[in-house]
Amino acid sequence: MPKKGETNNKNGRPPTGQAMTEILREKIDKEKIADKLIKMANKGNFPALKYIYDRVDGMPKQSIDLTGEVDMNVNINIEGTGGPKPQDS
Repeated sequence: MPKKGETNNKNGRPPTGQAMTEILREKIDKEKIADKLIKMANKGNFPALKYIYDRVDGMPKQSIDLTGEVDMNVNINIEGTGGPKPQDS
């Protein structure tokens, strides 16, 4: 186990251009991938169709229903508004 301030990764993060994502970005043919995705969607591939719609129109907003009880006491004291002044303890 490394001590505080030390790392097991002696080589560190690879410099830009050597990381897998950088290599893939250079080699990927976006046009071919887009064409293939469209062909798949046209043949009825639902995940491909959904992917296209999510990228073109944006993913639909999802709502979350939270139910339950919250027990909370809130005290707000604002000075200088002409309202009641806070009491000294």
